[in-house]
Amino acid sequence: MIKHNNRQYHKRKLWKQAIVPGLCKIPRKCFQLRAGQTIKHVASGWHILSRKGKIIRKVRGHGKVRLNQAASPIVGNGWLSVGLMNIAPCTFVMIKSVWNVPDIPQTDGNSYFLFNGVGDESGNSILQAVLAFGSNGQGGADGQWQISSWYHGPSASTFSHTVKVNPGDVIVGVIARSLGQNGPTWSCYFEGFEKQTMLPVLGAPDFSIAYHTCEAYQGYQIPADPPLPLNPPIIFKVESVLCSDNNALTGATWQSEGTFGANILNPSPIGQIGIRVM
Repeated sequence: MIKHNNRQYHKRKLWKQAIVPGLCKIPRKCFQLRAGQTIKHVASGWHILSRKGKIIRKVRGHGKVRLNQAASPIVGNGWLSVGLMNIAPCTFVMIKSVWNVPDIPQTDGNSYFLFNGVGDESGNSILQAVLAFGSNGQGGADGQWQISSWYHGPSASTFSHTVKVNPGDVIVGVIARSLGQNGPTWSCYFEGFEKQTMLPVLGAPDFSIAYHTCEAYQGYQIPADPPLPLNPPIIFKVESVLCSDNNALTGATWQSEGTFGANILNPSPIGQIGIRVM
């Protein structure tokens, strides 16, 4: 959790907030899953299940995934550079992307989130394989990069165990959908760190939008200048994309979105997306 010694910080009780990828939430609305636990969607919200399927926690309520303005984005809504692909009404079945951990940012107090992810058209849910830098207190730490999996559903967020990584490391984020007796299960993890970063979601909605994103915040202050660039430049390499009807991928391309847009080096589904932060 970010802490600041200023009047606005204490007046708005921002010490109760935690910056997480896509949101600013109070810590009690962010749950860390232990190995073997699962998120299950139900009519009233969703449940956290144990390895044996026992309900550990009930999370109630519905609502869109929204950015709480207590967390001031560096620019715009925080999503600086986005490569987006929408294949609705079909759903993604698997997406696998590779990128390198950049150098430690030469900045003070910034939080960065670099991720590949999938979301639904309603904006209610997003599942992400996240490389994080910063002091968000929920899956991030000062002065180092960490990887973890995140799921933002209506009214709350969950994340996996976090793993420290070093500049220059090659990381592989995977999001996959499988079908079972209890319906579809989505899984998000980093290859080589499946045990630590696995985050399964049972009964989630169809995810028809895929993202490769650089998101950044400067605590609770909007700085006068844009953030410093990340070095070396971030390039997401999409190694594999599958969907419920692979004909939907015919003609599908990655589109540039966000405040600074993305450098679409190869727009095809098995493409390359360069991230801009200036």
